[in-house]
Amino acid sequence: MQQLASLIEAKRWDEAATQGQVIGLAPAYVAQLHLLALEHPTPAELERLLALVPDHDWVATAALQAARKATTPQLVNAAVPLALTATDALALQVKALKPYIEGELDNPEQLAELCRVEPAAHKVAVIRRALFRLQDRTSTFVEMWGEGEPPVADKKRKRKREKVVGTEEDPWGVGGHDEDDDDDAADDGEAWDDLDVPPAPLQTPTHPPFATYMRQPLLTTATALAASAELNSLNTLCHRHADELWPDRFAIIDAIPEWVDPVRYLALLPPVANGVEQPWTAAPWRPDADWAERVPLKRTATSGTTEPFSAQALSAYYSDRCHRLAALGLVSVALALVQHCASRGVAGLDELGEELSLLSKLVYDRPPAPSTLDMSSTDEDLTLAHWRTLSPPQVLRAYLAHSTASTLAADIRRLVLPYLSVIESRLERAGTPDPSFGARLLHEYVLELPPALLVTVFEASKPTLPRGERLVKADADLARLALACLYGCQDATGAALTQMGQVFECLPAFAESLDDGPHATLFASFPATAAARPAAIDPAAVFDVVREFAPASLSLALDA
Repeated sequence: MQQLASLIEAKRWDEAATQGQVIGLAPAYVAQLHLLALEHPTPAELERLLALVPDHDWVATAALQAARKATTPQLVNAAVPLALTATDALALQVKALKPYIEGELDNPEQLAELCRVEPAAHKVAVIRRALFRLQDRTSTFVEMWGEGEPPVADKKRKRKREKVVGTEEDPWGVGGHDEDDDDDAADDGEAWDDLDVPPAPLQTPTHPPFATYMRQPLLTTATALAASAELNSLNTLCHRHADELWPDRFAIIDAIPEWVDPVRYLALLPPVANGVEQPWTAAPWRPDADWAERVPLKRTATSGTTEPFSAQALSAYYSDRCHRLAALGLVSVALALVQHCASRGVAGLDELGEELSLLSKLVYDRPPAPSTLDMSSTDEDLTLAHWRTLSPPQVLRAYLAHSTASTLAADIRRLVLPYLSVIESRLERAGTPDPSFGARLLHEYVLELPPALLVTVFEASKPTLPRGERLVKADADLARLALACLYGCQDATGAALTQMGQVFECLPAFAESLDDGPHATLFASFPATAAARPAAIDPAAVFDVVREFAPASLSLALDA
């Protein structure tokens, strides 16, 4: 026994095993001591040593501890089956457990009571639950990141860095010769004689070390993945462990950077069905829970909620997130989130989606500002909050602020007309329909245009064009606008006169009439001072006068 103790103290385990056999000890004695002395046994060592131990209780506990301290997936995958086999034997020793193990009984409350009064049943249930938890976590790790070691080049670089900058054991980096030094130099061809040159930084790992991942809460891993936008791994983690992570779903979603396209985490956005939030689609590793996992446990404290949100509460949550995104200028991301919410059955965001869609056109679709040394245009407030303060005429001017003669007509079609359609739809939904609202707003804008831009609008409103393509669709309105702009024009340059001639060429031809009434009193309709000084008449004033002119009167007025 003294010789055996000496061999064990010297960790000469093979000789100790032989000596144990010589003195008649069971192989389990040395095997147990050997395993306890190993901080991180290899899978092969664990299997070989536990095979020598007949005590199922000891095997189950030792394998569980080895799995908990494992630094590689391989060790967990070796330890868990050994421990489960041992717990199978232990569970069969508790006769009352047999009906639950074989599926004859399925009453979680009675099973919990059995585990409360029977210590052996309680112990085996706790061990099995822990084993399955470790196994599932390990399987998820492997699915997300694989089970391989870091690249050899990275490990060599780390050794070189320790030689230069030191470690905790050798802080000055002056340790003895490493047998790998020659291989490192041959492989990398790097000289480290000049210590003034800092070594290349180590590559940042894309995932936590296996041991860290296994020890930290799943929520910590989930929020870290969310914050770093590792969304493929995050989706895997959340769906493999949906029951555990779902209560903290909003904390996880809120940790995702605002700039990330919602389509990348669409599966994590809680859906709505029948007016109630629905849980994530779970994809557990084992479709059928083990008998030990059916024992009800108190849920771990969480900052989230296990209760599903109502459709209204979920709509409010998404609305708040969209407003945060829009406040940061991420209008397209906010709009995408609203659109995806619709696909998830979340209602009540239609008007917000309309506003974001219209605002996104202002932010992304209107022509860019001309290059200029004046940087004041970069201070424009393009947030949703500011957008809501704008009146319809201000919105229209903002859409067309940078339009030119070559882009104005197209900009009105793709930016202004959809906006006007939305406004008219809202008025109708509010019970105050006004079908002429959009036309009036467009007319007011046209009356303010200089001749160069005015020509563009009239050319895009010619009566020869299909009605659906015309900006100003009614012939009478086109004639009224022409009269107002011609009489109200303050520009007497040759270019302006030419452009006014081009406007006249775009006008409709009305039926001839001998009526010579309204056009003869056109100027008489203005105040005396304005009639005496035509330059004081602006286009809007003329338009008000001719607003009620019939087509025949408009034709005579144009001829005059």
